[in-house]
Amino acid sequence: MEFLTNTDLNNIVEPPEINEVFCYSGYFINITKEELSEWLGHEFSKTSDIKSLKRKQTKQHFLNLIKKTTDCQKKWISSFQYFINTKNDYFYSLTPHQVNIITKYFKKDRRIIKEFNFSLDYWKDLYFNDNFINCYMLEKNDKFRHFQFTETKYEERNEFPADLFLETNTKWKVDFFILTKDNKNSKIMEKHMLLAPFVELEKADSMFDKVKQTFDQIKLLEKLKLLTKLWEELEKTPDLFIFGNDILKSIKNYEVKEVYCFEEFYNKIKANMDNELLNFKWIMFNKKQINDYSELSKLNDYKGIIAKRYYVA
Repeated sequence: MEFLTNTDLNNIVEPPEINEVFCYSGYFINITKEELSEWLGHEFSKTSDIKSLKRKQTKQHFLNLIKKTTDCQKKWISSFQYFINTKNDYFYSLTPHQVNIITKYFKKDRRIIKEFNFSLDYWKDLYFNDNFINCYMLEKNDKFRHFQFTETKYEERNEFPADLFLETNTKWKVDFFILTKDNKNSKIMEKHMLLAPFVELEKADSMFDKVKQTFDQIKLLEKLKLLTKLWEELEKTPDLFIFGNDILKSIKNYEVKEVYCFEEFYNKIKANMDNELLNFKWIMFNKKQINDYSELSKLNDYKGIIAKRYYVA
């Protein structure tokens, strides 16, 4: 097995979810040959309880491939990542750094994700995204609690005094501040709220989910502002915009500057076009939020996608 790289993940093609082919992705870390053999035996025995023949065969195929692939290694590999379905399989050795990431953020020596795709975005974020979102909450002791996260990783950093957080201090990147009943009228926050949004946390079960959902809401509102601006431009200069099947033609002719669409269109276009043709800005929305925002209802009126040209010929 070769060590896992971001290029490896980029080269794996996500199967279309419409095919409804179960895909397994996951890892084992620091596992011995004996421990894996015991785990495989236990999992094989559980397949006898699976009533669906298709699901039983898929699970057994998954287990057999893990056994076959690990058995044929000249030297035992104790930490590895896998992506398996009935058509393709990929195995990679994990680097010490990648093992440390798992140990730090998950503290579990194995993980299995079973979906209709390989969850590639999840694994890319886990192993290769070091661009953490940073948010801060001013406490009663006039110190900031620092929360740092990506889509898959989360940690709470050490507190630090508020007077260290200066506009000229580039050490402390800030994406948003957390508004609470205790700090909303704070003189300290008056000095800092111009640096980033000062918002209440979204409701969720864990702090990780709260900060993630809050940041997602901030980014959604920013995109909705762009969409509102687009509708204004559409009224003034309609020739600047592209609709329906003409969008694909314009993409192939390198005419597109921006595309506003629901996520499903991004996935369809990406699956059927070379990446070099998609070198423009995507502003994507979740179709499930149509009823929550009038801007998205209007986008739906345009069949869920609209593109903007660089210029009018």
